[in-house]
Amino acid sequence: MDGAELRGLMGHFATGVCVLTTDSPSGPYGITVNSLTSLSLQPPLVLFCLDHQVGGFALFQPGVHVGLNVLTNRQSEISRVFARRGVADRFRGVPWREGPHKVPLLGDTLAVLVCQVEATHPGGDHTIFVARVEQGWRDAEAHPLLFYRGSYRTLGQPLDTRGGDAAAPSAAEVAPAVDAAVDAAGAPGLGNLQS
Repeated sequence: MDGAELRGLMGHFATGVCVLTTDSPSGPYGITVNSLTSLSLQPPLVLFCLDHQVGGFALFQPGVHVGLNVLTNRQSEISRVFARRGVADRFRGVPWREGPHKVPLLGDTLAVLVCQVEATHPGGDHTIFVARVEQGWRDAEAHPLLFYRGSYRTLGQPLDTRGGDAAAPSAAEVAPAVDAAVDAAGAPGLGNLQS
């Protein structure tokens, strides 16, 4: 499978969006990432991935403190700014403050994690970074910025209100309809999910 096809397939997996930040000798550095995931609760670990071609790649080494600034649905322009290559000062016009360990922390985010990079692992054209979460904050009222199929999105209504009003269909209920649709495309279906 080539990279373009894999990118297209993975675009169907909705992700949150965050800005990875750290201090550097030339000032604050930040870049948009959507590869953040929880790794462990005990000890508290997360992982994120960076392309080797990223301009600030060398800044992220074991021992370095970083901020993972999870963006709200009102911060898509901030995501775009931090994703652009060749921008001299990505922090210009963006509210931020200096946090613990001089880590730049963006304002008005959904959540912030202050972490220390503990390990790196090779991952093809990317490196996988494992970081220990030292502190964190969240805004329980804000809504997340999502990235799905090449564009920014936001959440709709919950599927399960836990009050019984709107429950999500089970795999057994969905599988026949999906199987019928994919049969037409000649792809394997979801029948193996039925119990």
